Amino acid sequence: NIYGDGIAERSVVEMTAEIRRGNSGGPLGIAPGVVGGVVFGASRTAPQVGYAIGSDQALERLGPSIGSTTPVGTGACL
Repeated sequence: NIYGDGIAERSVVEMTAEIRRGNSGGPLGIAPGVVGGVVFGASRTAPQVGYAIGSDQALERLGPSIGSTTPVGTGACL
């Protein structure tokens, strides 16, 4: 993981797309009204390559909080 304290396995979607600063956290649209993932980064060596986490994995972590209005801390990155 990014903290160097273990292994974090994730399925990552690699896509041909120009990802710009500020796109992180945005949706990866796969059809009108259908989100297939959450954009998290761009390739540092190939300008037309971007990365996303599949929507199933995002929903697994975020689903329990949908609709919650209780404030929470930002915590560590997923």
